[in-house]
Amino acid sequence: MVHWRGVARGLTLVVGCMLVAPAFAEDDATPYVPKWAVCGPFANDNGGGFDTAYGPEKEKPLDAKSQYDGLGGKVSWEAAEANDGVLNFLGTSFQNKENVCAYAWVKVKAPKEMSAKLSIGSDDGLKVWLNGAVVHSNAVDRGLTKDEDTVTLKLKAGENDLVCKVTQGGGDWSLAARLLKADAPVGEITFALPPGISATVTAFVKQYLICGPFAGDDNGGYDQVYGPERDVKDLKFDAAYDGKKWREAKANDAGVLNFVDLCADRTENASVYAYVTIKAAKAAEVSLKLGSDDGCKAWLNGKQVHAAPDPRGLGVDQDTVAVKLDAGENKLLVKVVQQGGDWSMCLRIAKAKDGVDGLTFETPKVAK
Repeated sequence: MVHWRGVARGLTLVVGCMLVAPAFAEDDATPYVPKWAVCGPFANDNGGGFDTAYGPEKEKPLDAKSQYDGLGGKVSWEAAEANDGVLNFLGTSFQNKENVCAYAWVKVKAPKEMSAKLSIGSDDGLKVWLNGAVVHSNAVDRGLTKDEDTVTLKLKAGENDLVCKVTQGGGDWSLAARLLKADAPVGEITFALPPGISATVTAFVKQYLICGPFAGDDNGGYDQVYGPERDVKDLKFDAAYDGKKWREAKANDAGVLNFVDLCADRTENASVYAYVTIKAAKAAEVSLKLGSDDGCKAWLNGKQVHAAPDPRGLGVDQDTVAVKLDAGENKLLVKVVQQGGDWSMCLRIAKAKDGVDGLTFETPKVAK
């Protein structure tokens, strides 16, 4: 069933449960904010965190190097990517992710003094400050819908501090924001992280090559060695193993690669391999942040670096694997086994020192 929903900023088409954001010309809308500085978590028991002023909203002006009293001890600002415009707080380094709240901060750079409309959505409640003044407050319990709230802002020429507080009861926890035209085109408006904040975790890997599924035993074939594993020191992406060729596969917006959809011909007692090339501008010590359903193994440049044999559900950053990357290309192969039910993985890279700038992900070309 198709529903039309009329709103002041245009028409939003909802097809089933898929939300299609309205299209705008470059001068009518900015891209969604691609990166935020985030800080948290702070307590939100029974929703009380919404009106409790924690460190980031007390501090004027904000200092990217500040630390505040949060849940579990001191918390500070860190950089976080917004995948397809959506900032997923569950994908941050926060340890507590239920009955909490957190802050997101971005610098909005305007070419002149002007008005613009903040078009924003959140899961759950949302409070917004511009240059230290509250401009929006919506204490709700909701799922994320992009562009759900619209607020007119008065931007000053140069840098403006946009800060959002988002509460969380349970389930998903996210934010998406962009600016729409009010009295002047917004094409020259840009977003930037506050100075002094660098990303310590990459975005989730979104593009892989996969090979499989391969029939396994009751443990999914965890200890069975299939073709890609035999060739792990010299991977051949034009090869076929038991009739299985390497093919392209894409993770969803949350960075989850869903093998149930990708390997529909066998979704129980099976194994699949996923591959990505990690490119590093220089040699670096990093951590692979892996999650899998069920168990997994990982090889970097032909050497096994990780083993997690037990059946489990997927969790973001379940496994932290310290590895050394070479300058240039690094070949990462991950095997994920399946007994039954869900079957998936997610992957990103963390680096405590000097941030993760200079790390990118690629996949070799394969015949379709």
